[in-house]
Amino acid sequence: KLKDNNNNFIWQPSYQAGEPDRLLGYTLHTSAFAPKQEAGAKAIAFGDFSYYNIGDRGVRSLQELKELFAGNGMVGYLMKERVDGLLVQPEAVKCLQIKAST
Repeated sequence: KLKDNNNNFIWQPSYQAGEPDRLLGYTLHTSAFAPKQEAGAKAIAFGDFSYYNIGDRGVRSLQELKELFAGNGMVGYLMKERVDGLLVQPEAVKCLQIKAST
């Protein structure tokens, strides 16, 4: 129901299959890992995520798990990689923090 100064709705639903919904003209993405809507939780992040960098912090390792799957005639693999992320320009993304209900 919210509108901008040009009388356009802030949230625009997608009219084509495969196209995401939009908020202020920017595409929306949802996550099953977002926190529950409770007091103090940061529920929405909005901004330019091109300033978020992901970097390798170690070497990749690959381990073959023959014994665990040998009874079924299969071989399993376990791969590990250590990564880290950082928002290079903090003002590029803002988070909405849920307030306590009164």
